[in-house]
Amino acid sequence: MLKQFILGLMALVTFTFASPALADAAVGAQVFSANCAACHIGGGNAVNAAKTLKKLT
Repeated sequence: MLKQFILGLMALVTFTFASPALADAAVGAQVFSANCAACHIGGGNAVNAAKTLKKLT
């Protein structure tokens, strides 16, 4: 029981005071260009055409 309380308290403190990760769009674009764009040009998928990065409408 005490172990569960301590774990719960640790989770509460962690999620209360942790700052959210901030994504940098420019860095993300560089990573995508360097690692993903060859197969996912235009949001498509050169390996599996059924799995794309295009947003469903």
